[in-house]
Amino acid sequence: MSIKHDKTFKVLEDWLDALKDRAPINISYVTRSINNTVVARIKTLELIYSKSWLYTFLLNKGVYPFVLFSFLTTALTYGAIRTYRRSTHLVLNLVGVLYPSWRCWQLIKQKQHDTDELKAWLTYWMMFGSFQVLDHWMDMVSVSRRKYNLYKLFILYWAQSPHSKGAELLYRHVLQKPQEEKREEEECEGIEVTRKETVYSYMDGYQPPHLLASNHSSDDDDSVKSGIITHAPTTTIVEKEV
Repeated sequence: MSIKHDKTFKVLEDWLDALKDRAPINISYVTRSINNTVVARIKTLELIYSKSWLYTFLLNKGVYPFVLFSFLTTALTYGAIRTYRRSTHLVLNLVGVLYPSWRCWQLIKQKQHDTDELKAWLTYWMMFGSFQVLDHWMDMVSVSRRKYNLYKLFILYWAQSPHSKGAELLYRHVLQKPQEEKREEEECEGIEVTRKETVYSYMDGYQPPHLLASNHSSDDDDSVKSGIITHAPTTTIVEKEV
């Protein structure tokens, strides 16, 4: 299996598949979680790198994608760590504002808006504003400033990441009240019950009692208007006796 010319996410997928096949027990739940978290993020990074002309130029010159991706990711990680140590406040603001602002701008330009996505981003900005207010009192708390900034960075990334979708999870499971979900479920159940009654009313000649009463009243009215006396069918009496 030649993996040198494959992309990085494909190399990891093949390696996970080989590990799953050679394992003496079933480890698919482990490989599936790794595939959904790590491989998906690497695939997204490679897609971003491929938009750069330098990255594409080096690939066309014969540089292996795995080597190029590893070198570029290591260099960017080292630069991000040095920048974070020198100016932590700048990195936190860039991570917390840059990508969410771009996503909100793309969402505003759309003609048809997704309500759940709008509520998720509103939840994110509420959380980001809460962090900004909390920064003012962090010096009075016993927690060290370095640990707080690191936790804040991870939480902001988790909330805005398209893979984890933390803001959407916060909206659905924290901000949204369970009573609204129960009300929606009850409404859906009521719609299903009415559908079943209408379906059963036309199956095998069976009709619910309220439908029979309405049918009998309409038949009586028609018979009175026409001057002809009509009798209700005896099938309902036979059914009751049975």
